[in-house]
Amino acid sequence: FGNAGTVDIQSGTFHPTGGGTSTGVFNAEAGATVEFTTTYTFETGTDFTGAGKSLVTSGTMTLAGSMTSENLSFHGGTFTGTGAFTAGSTWFIDGTGNKFFDACTLANSGTLAVVGKGSVYFSNGSVINNAGIIDFREDTSFLPNSGAASILNNTGTLRKTVGSPPAKAQIATGVVFNNASGGAIEITTGILGINGGGASAGSAAVSAGAELHFAAGTYTLNSGTTFSGPGLVEVDGGTMDVTGDLAAPLAFVQSGGIITGSGTLTVGGAMTWTGGTVQGDGTIA
Repeated sequence: FGNAGTVDIQSGTFHPTGGGTSTGVFNAEAGATVEFTTTYTFETGTDFTGAGKSLVTSGTMTLAGSMTSENLSFHGGTFTGTGAFTAGSTWFIDGTGNKFFDACTLANSGTLAVVGKGSVYFSNGSVINNAGIIDFREDTSFLPNSGAASILNNTGTLRKTVGSPPAKAQIATGVVFNNASGGAIEITTGILGINGGGASAGSAAVSAGAELHFAAGTYTLNSGTTFSGPGLVEVDGGTMDVTGDLAAPLAFVQSGGIITGSGTLTVGGAMTWTGGTVQGDGTIA
């Protein structure tokens, strides 16, 4: 089924089981559904609108251009290809099933809400470039699957807004997280774990009762990195490499792993050291 116009689903479910390609609009009215379960290609011009449901529940969806969305929900299956969700878009990783990004390069300048409990797997060097918002509203993990390491590059906001310790959302070993200059981590509740290594020149704000953990991999804190808030930062594994001079005006715990580097880490809150190693020619003050 090829859609170069508008598909208006006023009731029931529209289910293009034979695959196809879209450059048009799928509009699902309240109570109606459009559902993709086989193989489908979304090209530039594709738009999901309406108060109904737009679902990807299985199959392989190829991103081949820039698309917009009010309500697309990724419940299961695979995204592949090179594409973009543009500014103003809202889309969801939802449901209890596992989801896959395979050899996918995706630019997000909208809002990606992670609301389902199923794990999200990245494989074969997938790259997510986030200039919008990725909001963890559930304790869900971004996990590696196979092939080359995948990368999440953030120049927007990575946000954690639901959950309470000890449950956590995590970017696991095998998925590199880079928080570039201008990028922000915001943890308002719960724990966010960054375990795949990467680098930072951006900001991290941790609210009271919330925690940011570094548990595996090598994470480099370059000049420009800032920490703020009354929450907690903990190194419990891996290596934190401090190359710049940065202040951490919050509680800081090292319970494992290695803190090293040539820079200066100035801790403004309580510093608790219960395990791990401090080495290198840098300074913790």
